[in-house]
Amino acid sequence: MKAFSLAKYHHVVGTDGRISGNWLVLLPTGDRTDSWVTPIDVTIYDEAHYSGRVIHSDTFTAHVTPDEVSIGRIRPEVRADVAEVRDLLIELLPRVVRAAQEGEGSVIEPDDEIGGRDG
Repeated sequence: MKAFSLAKYHHVVGTDGRISGNWLVLLPTGDRTDSWVTPIDVTIYDEAHYSGRVIHSDTFTAHVTPDEVSIGRIRPEVRADVAEVRDLLIELLPRVVRAAQEGEGSVIEPDDEIGGRDG
């Protein structure tokens, strides 16, 4: 059996804050502009950052385009937790994609402009 790198299109990006952890980003190929983002090991903390819920790759996959973020079917056990931070995810996931596009060492701050809007 052989092994090969998928680093050209598959990236792991970390986030820190109320939603913290690692995300798998599949960048577009060819003429496409859409990316797919999946949580690997992400914690959604409560507002006090006291406790949180861990989500994994089977929780949901988000479809991210330059104009829209669409969160796919969410696993029932965590649906309420994800719904609580939906607006934060809609803001965060384009940053996750941008960090993957910019590559190693990139940091995308909340006040950086993303996709023509302030995030």
